[in-house]
Amino acid sequence: MLTVVCKAENTLGEGPVWDKYKNRILWVDILNQAIHSFQLDEKVHTQMAVDGLIGAIAIESEDTIMAAIANTVCRINMATGKTSVIRKFDFDIKQIRFNDGKCDARGRFWIGTMAVDGVGNKGNLYCLDGSTVKSKISNVGCSNGIAWSADNKRLYYIDSFAARVDVFDFDLETGHIHNARTLVKFSEEDGIPDGMTIDTAGTLWIAFWDGWRVAGYDSLSGKLVHTIEMPVARPTSCVFGGKDMNYLFITSARTELSQDELLRQPLAGSLFQYGPLPHAGLG
Repeated sequence: MLTVVCKAENTLGEGPVWDKYKNRILWVDILNQAIHSFQLDEKVHTQMAVDGLIGAIAIESEDTIMAAIANTVCRINMATGKTSVIRKFDFDIKQIRFNDGKCDARGRFWIGTMAVDGVGNKGNLYCLDGSTVKSKISNVGCSNGIAWSADNKRLYYIDSFAARVDVFDFDLETGHIHNARTLVKFSEEDGIPDGMTIDTAGTLWIAFWDGWRVAGYDSLSGKLVHTIEMPVARPTSCVFGGKDMNYLFITSARTELSQDELLRQPLAGSLFQYGPLPHAGLG
């Protein structure tokens, strides 16, 4: 069953992560430059302003997160607000911004970029290991969803502008990816593939911008196996959470919707919950 968790009215809600330490969902509003939090037990919604467009966050410890803000990855203590720089990236924030990211099982932070104006293949998928950064994929249009198989032998990746899910062989020890191939290609009618997560059964759950849905695809065959119809045109990403990790939390956006569209989509920009699902999510 689909329910509204938080009517946040995000302009561009994105990048949800599950905080197992605090039993809460964290996510970002990229354009409003904020980190949002919703604590499930107390049902409390809070937000923290940041100084710059924020593309992604990742849980680092019980107290800290990593956040990709402007052209810098920072460490933020969520209790105190104290911020320290982990790594500054060499790109012009007037031209390029971070967009989506996730940590692998070794704690490396994989972060994508895209052009601020959304034009051209100017983005990269980076891997930040400690303070060392490497570009793993270049000439990216809009770097988006990332997920790993349960055995950590495959990495799944979405470049939204390419409208497909690619799969790579992945070496967990080194972070090396190779042997790229396309798992599934989407049509214009499907909507634009955005954020992605994966469950223990190997289903990739993908949010479709302007697609009014979140859909599950088998990670081996690419076959569509489940569809969640959404009351908003622009679901953006999803993550599993809850004590049993069997609820899917879905972010959404209201950016560039007309007044008429907003009247028809009063929940645009909200955080949603779907479940319980039969299989738990991975991380």
